[in-house]
Amino acid sequence: MRRVLLAASLVAAAAAGGCTGGCYKHAAPVSIVPATSCLTLFGGQSATDDGVCAVPQLGGQNGCADTLTLPPLNGATAPLIVAPGARVAYPVGDVSRPGLVVTTTGGTTTYAIDATLGTTALTITIPVH
Repeated sequence: MRRVLLAASLVAAAAAGGCTGGCYKHAAPVSIVPATSCLTLFGGQSATDDGVCAVPQLGGQNGCADTLTLPPLNGATAPLIVAPGARVAYPVGDVSRPGLVVTTTGGTTTYAIDATLGTTALTITIPVH
């Protein structure tokens, strides 16, 4: 009986795309203003899985020739620097703070991140529903 319950739990966890407990939501495509084609970003579990557990994780690749600078993570004082060619892995968080504005309208929560690419100011937006 225990083996059956364990197997059922493992199948349920796998079916949830890595989400165990909490909500399971979906990230719409990430928008970047002004647009740049050298940043490949997503707000879900991966580029092919738009699932979000609780809050999005900004992921992807900085394919630009310039450094991407993101606001400090919760509790940190220094910004997160993503070098050219490096992977982006940024846990967004669920509370507005300097450089991050979280708003909810209807069933959609929008995460707006103030960033810079070299000397160009960007707004990276992740809508989650």
